[in-house]
Amino acid sequence: MSGAVAVPGRRGTTMADVTAGQTAQAGVGAPRGMRRWLPALPGVLYVVTFVVAFLMVQTPNDDEADKKWTDFYGDRGHQIQLLVTGFLLVIAAMLLLTFLTRLHSRIYGARTLDQRDPLPLVAAGTAGALIAAGGIVGATIPGAEIFGPHHTFGADILRLTSDMSFPLIVVGGGFAIAVAIAVITRAAQRSGYFGNKLSIFSYVAAAAAVAEFVFFPILVVLIWVLVVSVVLARRPSLATG
Repeated sequence: MSGAVAVPGRRGTTMADVTAGQTAQAGVGAPRGMRRWLPALPGVLYVVTFVVAFLMVQTPNDDEADKKWTDFYGDRGHQIQLLVTGFLLVIAAMLLLTFLTRLHSRIYGARTLDQRDPLPLVAAGTAGALIAAGGIVGATIPGAEIFGPHHTFGADILRLTSDMSFPLIVVGGGFAIAVAIAVITRAAQRSGYFGNKLSIFSYVAAAAAVAEFVFFPILVVLIWVLVVSVVLARRPSLATG
C-alpha cells in the first residue's frame, strides 16, 4: 500500500507533492528576505570597519617626548596594530565607495545614462582614495619595521607620518564625502527617493563631513550612512522611465 495520500480536487497530486511545494516556497522566501537587506551591508560594514580602525589608533600626542614616540613605534605589538589599522582603512574605503555607488544607482536609476550626474561617483572615488591613502601612510613605517630590514626612524618622521594620515582621511576625504552627499541628496530630494526630513539630515551630514577635522562631526556622517543603508534596504530603485 502506498504511503502517498491523494488530495481531493487535484488529480494526480499527493500530500507529499504539496508538502514539497510548501517547503520549496519557504526556501525561496527566506533568501529573498535576506537579499532585501544586502544593499545595507556595505554601509553598515563601512561604519564598523571605520570605527574599529579609529579606535585602534592610539599614537602619542605630538608634544610628548621623542623617546615615547620611538618606544611606541619600536614595540612589535604597536607595529602590528598600526599595520592592521591601515588595512582596515583600505577596506573601509572600498566599502564606502560601494555604498555611495549603490546609492547613486538607486537614485539615478530612472534616468538615462547621459542624464546621470557623474560628480557623486567622482567624489565617492576621491573619498575612497584619500581614506585608503591615509591608511597606507599610517601603516608605512610599521610595515617597514615588520617586513623590511632594521630601520631607525627619528621621532620627527614618526610624528610626520602620523600627522599626514589624519588630514588625508578627515580633511580631503571628508570634503569629498560632503560633495557626494550634497549632490546625491539634491537628486534624491527632487526624485522623491529622500523625504524632507532625510534630505535635511543629509545636508547636515554633508556640512558635518566638511568639519570632520574637529573629529566629533564624524559621528554625524557615520549615523547618516547607517540611516541611508536602511533606506536602501527598504526602498526599491526608482523605475526606469
